[in-house]
Amino acid sequence: MLTGRRILVVGAGTRPSDDPDPPVGNGRAIAIAAAREGARVACADVDEDAAGRTAAMVAAEGGDACVAVADVTDPESCDRVVTQAAERLGGLDGAVCPPCAEIPGYCVTM
Repeated sequence: MLTGRRILVVGAGTRPSDDPDPPVGNGRAIAIAAAREGARVACADVDEDAAGRTAAMVAAEGGDACVAVADVTDPESCDRVVTQAAERLGGLDGAVCPPCAEIPGYCVTM
């Protein structure tokens, strides 16, 4: 369904946990699911290492992913990550920003 699409997923990192069965964050789950459906994914997060772990999971399943750093509380950072993802993926067909649901009054426009 997403074959050939280029998707930016903000909040794609999941923080490390001591939990023996740690939860997977929404962003990571969305990035992996989109890649499984054939999308090329830009994994963005404020934590570059966490985004990198998600991108590695995507690659381990044969998907194509890149890493970008973004702080969704900073509009300039959001602008930069959209530009960066579009450059790395050769354009963007969509974006998902689950962390924005946690920021009252905040909305990202593309």
